[in-house]
Amino acid sequence: MCGIVGYIGGKPAAPVLIEGLKTLEYRGYDSAGLAVLGTGGTTSVRSVGRIRDLESALPKRLVGKVGIGHTRWATHGPATQANAHPHRSEDGRISLVHNGIIDNAAGVREQLQRAGVTFTSDTDTEVVAHLIARSAADTLEGAVLDALGRIVGTYALAVLDERHPDRIVVARNGSPLIVGVGEKEMLVASDAAALVRHTTRVVHLDDGELATVTATGFTTFDRAARDTTRDPVEIEVAAAEWELTGHRHYMYKEMLEQPEKAAAVIRGRLDERFATARLNGLNLTPRELRAFRRVKLLGCGSAYYVAQIGAQLIEDLARIPADAEAASEFRYRNPIIEPDTLYVVVSQSGETADTAFAVQEIKRKGGQVLGVVNAVGSTIARAVDGGSISMPVPRSLSPPPRP
Repeated sequence: MCGIVGYIGGKPAAPVLIEGLKTLEYRGYDSAGLAVLGTGGTTSVRSVGRIRDLESALPKRLVGKVGIGHTRWATHGPATQANAHPHRSEDGRISLVHNGIIDNAAGVREQLQRAGVTFTSDTDTEVVAHLIARSAADTLEGAVLDALGRIVGTYALAVLDERHPDRIVVARNGSPLIVGVGEKEMLVASDAAALVRHTTRVVHLDDGELATVTATGFTTFDRAARDTTRDPVEIEVAAAEWELTGHRHYMYKEMLEQPEKAAAVIRGRLDERFATARLNGLNLTPRELRAFRRVKLLGCGSAYYVAQIGAQLIEDLARIPADAEAASEFRYRNPIIEPDTLYVVVSQSGETADTAFAVQEIKRKGGQVLGVVNAVGSTIARAVDGGSISMPVPRSLSPPPRP
């Protein structure tokens, strides 16, 4: 559930980072931190607890215009200030934030310790900072590529280097990362929520792709250092969609939005005149739909509960065998993908890792997979073959009293 936000442009970075981190609070976290690169070097502040605790710990004067921030959900090591991101190299030159898991971190840590590196945290992330700092490459991009060649796992990375203060280098593999394209400023984030107050023009990086972000633009490239062509796309999302709108917490807000979500899913799809439905978003012809003999729905957490209810409704209304399975179990059991089975994944955020990996498994084995997702432009929304991707209409009624 970790979150990433980064900024480079003409404004002080710290307020933008704090604002972005606050919009990612719904993801769940136990510590937070940021690093701002200015003329005097890098200032890094980390804190256990809420974003407000981090904000209160910031120096009164923090004027650097390049920075990265992070909210962490503890995986390697407990929730402590030392384990919070950003992590830095021994000389303080490299600062980075990371979402994901470095699978071979223990082995790399041993190698670095034998080479004389001193670690200050329990995290898997810290090995990446040391690998980048120890690279012999002349550029930050080359050093990041060298480090990626040594690690195995999933990651979304954002890296600062005091030797190259005009850029942020980011990389993605199995964990979402977005570049936001503004006017003489650029942003990076793990979720569009952290960007939309500044820009709705974004670039979604693919797995195995990296980007160099400067105040005036960006370039993208792959692990072989070959340029990739990326044009920004416009996302139709309002910043208000991620605001609490008077509710105490995001879970309560999402529960009360469910009627709106259901209405948004079916809006324009029901044909009362002919007592049928228009399902153009499925990207399937009537003949293809009739060829399916079974429907399997996948989700994690509360989305799995939704999938269970959906399976019951499909059997009751469509009279087609349907069942639901936890996506986290599905992806690990080497499932048989049947050509006459329609697979449907459910995800509120569109970034649920186990569900996204299930989509990859289905498509790798030639299956047809649809999505019911609540976030336009998310990883799952872009990966599925079709489905319903919707955001709620603005709330027209005042929120109910807080419980």
